[in-house]
Amino acid sequence: MILAIMGEIPSIFLAYMIIDLKGFGRKNSLVYSFLVIAIANFIIYFSKLNNLGIILFVSRFFMKNGYSMLIPFTCEIYPTLLRTLGYGYAAAFGKFGAFVSAFVVFPLFYINTFLPFIAISILCLLASITVAFIPFDTRNKWLDQQVIL
Repeated sequence: MILAIMGEIPSIFLAYMIIDLKGFGRKNSLVYSFLVIAIANFIIYFSKLNNLGIILFVSRFFMKNGYSMLIPFTCEIYPTLLRTLGYGYAAAFGKFGAFVSAFVVFPLFYINTFLPFIAISILCLLASITVAFIPFDTRNKWLDQQVIL
């Protein structure tokens, strides 16, 4: 568990370095992070306990990286007058998701110990596809000039 949690520390530095890079930015970094999380959790399901610590390290690394990109991306979509509202919605939805996940993950855990990893993998794959279809990125843009569709 300590090895898995240690994956969060270097991800903050990576997020800082790639948040404004061309080809990455907020949107693409989210897409890539969700894809790697989906793949890592898929591997955990099939490898069971083999290399669990290393794969959890990779998964937590990209979870923290994705979360580091998600908040700026979500807040910057809203115009300045509504930015705090956007942050509030993002935080509230995240807390609601954490609440609901307990009711989904624990029944799956009792069916099969590794089944929650497949559920996370599927949800991250769906999140990656959803973010990929967002028509714009907020990288190097004036915040109040975004076109919200």
